[in-house]
Amino acid sequence: MNPLREPGPAGYDAATRGRRTLDRAEGVLIGLRGCSSEDAFMELVTAARDTGHRLSSITSALVDIASRRDGTSTAHDVVRARWGLLLDSRLTVDHTVDTATPEHN
Repeated sequence: MNPLREPGPAGYDAATRGRRTLDRAEGVLIGLRGCSSEDAFMELVTAARDTGHRLSSITSALVDIASRRDGTSTAHDVVRARWGLLLDSRLTVDHTVDTATPEHN
């Protein structure tokens, strides 16, 4: 067996996925608000704490909605309530820009 392909310690893959999702969620808030990564992280932590959700649920829901993948969990509802207007305006602007850009000059 190739030692580079051996599975890592238990939970490593889940932890790596969780960290990547957190990084992406922070990036979404940085893009929406123009804030620092520390401020984005604290906003995510506050949303989780205030609503009794796990941080991983909030970050996953934020990434889902920002990626135009809708969800029905209560974490998705929290994301829509907290950042829905920002996300909607940003997704609408991005969509308009994408469709209005000529393919050839």
